[in-house]
Amino acid sequence: MATAMRNVPVFLTVRDRVCVVVGGGPVGTRKAAALVEAGARVTVVTPACSLEIEDMAAAGRLRLVRRGYRTGDLEGAWLAYAATGVPAVQDLVASDAERARVWLNAVDEPSRCSFTTPAVVERGPITIAIGTGGASPALSGAIRRDLDAWLGDEYERAVRLLADLRDRHEPGEARQRAFLALIEGGLLEALRRGDDGRIDQLVDGAFADVPRRRPAPAEARVEGAGAR
Repeated sequence: MATAMRNVPVFLTVRDRVCVVVGGGPVGTRKAAALVEAGARVTVVTPACSLEIEDMAAAGRLRLVRRGYRTGDLEGAWLAYAATGVPAVQDLVASDAERARVWLNAVDEPSRCSFTTPAVVERGPITIAIGTGGASPALSGAIRRDLDAWLGDEYERAVRLLADLRDRHEPGEARQRAFLALIEGGLLEALRRGDDGRIDQLVDGAFADVPRRRPAPAEARVEGAGAR
């Protein structure tokens, strides 16, 4: 496609990383809230902001710099969002980010971005990201709505069950075969129906020959502890 870019899909870990949001309107607020929720160390630079940003700043969940953007505000940042809607400011943030090698998303401006933010469908631990290479966020949103309507709660229940089974059994080919047998054997349908008996039957059959993890050894008692 002539108008869309090819991207490498990734999920970024931003916990404890410095992230800057330039702009405090509705879009900047959403970006800041998502970064805070992901555990980032967030700074919002804006002369005016939403009540939600003010509340997060008052609660110590982010740092609020109440002024317009200046060169140097990205110093030490790992990732940034430019969400001002002012072309001259967006240009300055983009050039500063490129110079400082900071990942940047300039909202609705793919040409200024080093990464784009996909439309997202979430079910507990499951995250599905939809992107169109920056060609049409509206189409991404439509696909997200379709997936959101289709993706039932059984998928969230499945991933939690499989995570528990992963923790309880030794890794290896036997465990991988058991996971495949569960999915192909009708786990999702059983979860959809709420058929606990069938779920137990499927798990018992698939994991019958998969070794359980050995319990972690108890911590050695401190020498002399409890001595009289």
